[in-house]
Amino acid sequence: MHLDLRRVFGIHEFLGPETGEKIWELTERTLAREDMFPQALLRRMGGRLFFTTDDPLDDLSHHKVARATISDIIFLPTFRPDAYVNIFDPRWKENVERLCSFTGEDATLQGLVEALRKRHTYFATMGARASDHGLLEPWGLEVSQTRAEEIFMRAYQRGERFAPRSPETRDFISYMMHCFCEMNRDHHMATQIHYGTLRNANDYLYENWRNDVGGDTILDDVKVVEYLRPLLVRFFSGKSKEESHLVLYAMNHSFIHVHIALERVFPRVHTGFPWWYNDAPYLIEQALLEMANSSLFTSMSGPVADGRKILSEGSRFEVFDRMICQVVGKLLSEGQISPQGATRMVEALMYHNGVYIFGLEKILSQTCP
Repeated sequence: MHLDLRRVFGIHEFLGPETGEKIWELTERTLAREDMFPQALLRRMGGRLFFTTDDPLDDLSHHKVARATISDIIFLPTFRPDAYVNIFDPRWKENVERLCSFTGEDATLQGLVEALRKRHTYFATMGARASDHGLLEPWGLEVSQTRAEEIFMRAYQRGERFAPRSPETRDFISYMMHCFCEMNRDHHMATQIHYGTLRNANDYLYENWRNDVGGDTILDDVKVVEYLRPLLVRFFSGKSKEESHLVLYAMNHSFIHVHIALERVFPRVHTGFPWWYNDAPYLIEQALLEMANSSLFTSMSGPVADGRKILSEGSRFEVFDRMICQVVGKLLSEGQISPQGATRMVEALMYHNGVYIFGLEKILSQTCP
């Protein structure tokens, strides 16, 4: 917060009871200036390319407007289909009906998959380079179509409710994740999975204020390898250059060791940069040192920031930059890497890895200088 006030607003006072009203008035006046509009802020931060996270039913009209009116910044959509696979959600049936109606598909398992495939193809034509999946656990078991159809029918036609960690939820989402990875492979798009968050853990908060009010927490008993292995073997084994990439974000920092082991075995798997619960300086430093000690620093996916808080984009990346340089400087000063190796590590993490994982070479070469 203090870094945001200083970098964005030029305010050097600390926020507190005595300064709150004054800072509020200063920021309110400053935000009315044209140089504080979103595009101006993104340019000031040096942004060249941004991914949005979008529902499959989004018409992406804002992306079309951006393409027609903004020449120096690229905006690309990301396919986020959680609402149509979270079979434990009370709104799941309603979501499926909206999607199938919009795409002209029957409300069956096959119809749902085909409806999502149509929207996925549309996103790909609009430049999407990845899908994004928020999973309670990283479900990727091999599940038959017969089993998935049975679960679909029980939930959709009979109105059965399944718990978030029930065998039915696990199997249905596993089946759908194989479908999504197949779609991504066909369109050369990456798959991102962030897992281990228990949403709305505090019933009091949820009942009074609903979602996104700070009521989420992390899980401590996730079966990462057991659940993911069938998906990795099928789509991310390294057996073909046509395979796309998988980026794993664990909300529980302790699972980074599992990611490191998986990266060694599956060359198309990458550990995501510490995010959400883990993007504090100490945890970032710890994660980067662990990746470096495993010789996987130059395989890791780069820093991620949340665009819903656009004023903090620059400040957050400044923190990321400082922590990356601190870790690389430590390794260099201790003689663990050479100066050339240090340069390669920073360039890889801050640029080349992202270009490689998300297939951005052509896009960047044809647009921004």
